[in-house]
Amino acid sequence: MGIPIKRGRDLSAQDSFESPFVAVISESLAKQSFGNADPLDKQVQCGLDSDKWMTVVGVVGDVRQESPVENPGPALYMPMTQHPFYGNQIHIVLRTEVKPLTLMNAVQGTIAQMNPLIALRFTTMDAMVNESIASERFRAALISSFAGVGLLLAMLGVYGTMAYSVAQRTFEIGIRMAFGAEKGAILRTVLEHAAKLACYGIAVGLVLSLIFARLVTSMLVGVRPMDPVSLGLASSLLLLTALAAALAPGWRATHVDPIVALRAE
Repeated sequence: MGIPIKRGRDLSAQDSFESPFVAVISESLAKQSFGNADPLDKQVQCGLDSDKWMTVVGVVGDVRQESPVENPGPALYMPMTQHPFYGNQIHIVLRTEVKPLTLMNAVQGTIAQMNPLIALRFTTMDAMVNESIASERFRAALISSFAGVGLLLAMLGVYGTMAYSVAQRTFEIGIRMAFGAEKGAILRTVLEHAAKLACYGIAVGLVLSLIFARLVTSMLVGVRPMDPVSLGLASSLLLLTALAAALAPGWRATHVDPIVALRAE
């Protein structure tokens, strides 16, 4: 499974039922049980099916057992040969360079030769991972949909606000153009106004996100609620959206006929 051995050795075929009981523990369990002391050759007791003490022969890295969302925790590994009474459900892992399910018939035939009464079920690691994060993926898709709708509404709101603002300044723009104002300067004024409004909104949004961040902590994996990169990208996207939404009204403002503008007033 690619779990690294940090210290000691792995379980081996020599660890039989007649030999002294052994165990391999994870780094979290070693830290929890022995602190900073060397855990190798220390004795641990599990109580699963025997009261025998087990000698720690190795320390391995922490892993997530059920889902990528789960935090790595303490784990105890014991040889199946020393605990055969709990071996009624065995997981066999095959690493292959071809499509995993293409080996299904070969594996099924090999196991059937050993014991034809064994019930088999095949799956892939990708399928197990996808199944374990199905609910998180659904929540992410749902939140992304709401975020997309919110972004669309924000664009429509900014566009409507800017269009109304430009319409209210038609007379001012006409006078400025009559006195020789350049189209670029007028467009820059409109975009600066949109950027200012967007910055106000982003500032309010950042404050609210700081307040309500703890509500989404359980939905995040590998990302902190106050991740500066994520907040920076979101703020930049909103600012660009506001500027893009204000571009059309600003472009129309640069093509206002001064005579028409003065007559409109």
